[in-house]
Amino acid sequence: NLSYPDDVPTYALNQTITPPNTPTVTGIVTIYTITPALPAGITLDQTTGYIQGTPTAAAATTTYTITGANPGGTTTTTVILTVIAP
Repeated sequence: NLSYPDDVPTYALNQTITPPNTPTVTGIVTIYTITPALPAGITLDQTTGYIQGTPTAAAATTTYTITGANPGGTTTTTVILTVIAP
């Protein structure tokens, strides 16, 4: 199981995401991936799954699919993210 405590985050343009949006996961994940690509300035840490950074461009509400994988398989969840101008 993979989930994020804030699965519908709204971030402000040019403001650092603090604290990072940290996943809750059952089991061991060796790599995290996301599709489509996150807005400019926001990253998904491939090791920890943290959504972090400082958004540098506004972005319309978009659904992102995050996958956690290990040699035994994969699990996915979605996050619906928006970046707004303050």
